[in-house]
Formats: sequence, C-alpha cells, structure tokens
Amino acid sequence: MIPEHFKQLIQKLSEKTKAQCAHWTRTSGENEYKLQLNGGEVITIDKWLDKRQNYRVEMLVYNTESEIVDRLTFTEHDQEFVVLDQFYDVVRRSFFKVDSTFQKIIQEIDNQDNVGFKPVT
Repeated sequence: MIPEHFKQLIQKLSEKTKAQCAHWTRTSGENEYKLQLNGGEVITIDKWLDKRQNYRVEMLVYNTESEIVDRLTFTEHDQEFVVLDQFYDVVRRSFFKVDSTFQKIIQEIDNQDNVGFKPVT
C-alpha cells in the first residue's frame, strides 16, 4: 500500500514535471534522477534490474541534512509497482525531453523535402 503522503507527493510532482515546472537532474546512478527543492530537501527516483532479474523502482525523500526520511520501494510483482513506475517514466521522459525531441523531429520531416545528414563524398 502506498502511504497517503507519497500519493500526494507523486501526484503533485507528476503534474509539475509534465508541465515542465520540475527540474530533475541525473545522479551518478545509471537510471536515477533527483529533484533538489529550494529548501534543501531532495527527492530521488530510481529503477533497476535486481539480481533475480526483477525490475525495482524506488523513491527516496531526504531532509536538509541529507538523511533519508522515507522511502517507497516496489518490485514489478507488487501491485503498487505500476504507480511508481509510471511516475519514474514521467521523470525520465522529462529529463530527456522526449516529447519535444519527437515534436522537433516530426516538424523537420514535415517541413523539408530531404531529411537526414547527407555526407559529403
């Protein structure tokens, strides 16, 4: 079960992230992203394949002293996994600017007769 405070946090951060009003950065982890709030608190979201080849997704909340104050972790077999996994995808897509990249590509294809870089021979 997802605690109510996490449900609210995920909903509000999803809305801000989709509106491009949350500025996520990448951590040293391969698939981990963080949001540093103005007050100093930090939220991270991470997804990885564990030793049993199961996907895990984890959200951590840190206080201003960089201490973990709460965490939410699910494996792909948990019923609640989909909620956190969808949020992870919102963050990842925002970080990589997926939607604007596709819009730019489609616009270029629509507006040019020839597309792609033609090497000089």
